[in-house]
Amino acid sequence: MHRGAERRSRSVLPPHEFLALPVDVPYEQYMAAVRDPSIPRVKVDDELIRWMSPTLAWVRTINPASRGALAGYGLNLYGPTAFDTEAAGKLERIVEGWISIFMEAPETVRFPLSREAALDGPLEDVPRETVVESLQRLSTLAGRVANDTSTWLLHLGI
Repeated sequence: MHRGAERRSRSVLPPHEFLALPVDVPYEQYMAAVRDPSIPRVKVDDELIRWMSPTLAWVRTINPASRGALAGYGLNLYGPTAFDTEAAGKLERIVEGWISIFMEAPETVRFPLSREAALDGPLEDVPRETVVESLQRLSTLAGRVANDTSTWLLHLGI
């Protein structure tokens, strides 16, 4: 057990959203499409995204909010991130790896609320099934974009 660790249940932070947008929506005009309820989307808790973020930094991404939609790597945790079909495929494979890892976890996964809090910080108890289902939904959406050149994947940070 972590020294001084307290338990919390469910995040107080908003979730990250991932949306499959049609390619006829330019990266810079993503906000207009975000409000469309027919756009396929998946929500993932902030704690889980932060826990996975070192591996998500391996994915080449685009910042649609920057002038000229600058390319980079990983997620903008507090804003938008765009994934083309190739990047969505890499995201899918990384998330599938995390699914395999979490399938081996105990029934309740205890997450530090940040990497910095891993030794003494507060913990959040999350059912393994909840974590795996969330990641499976993200993997499915990323895979859909990876196999459909008429779409791109948008991430909206908290």
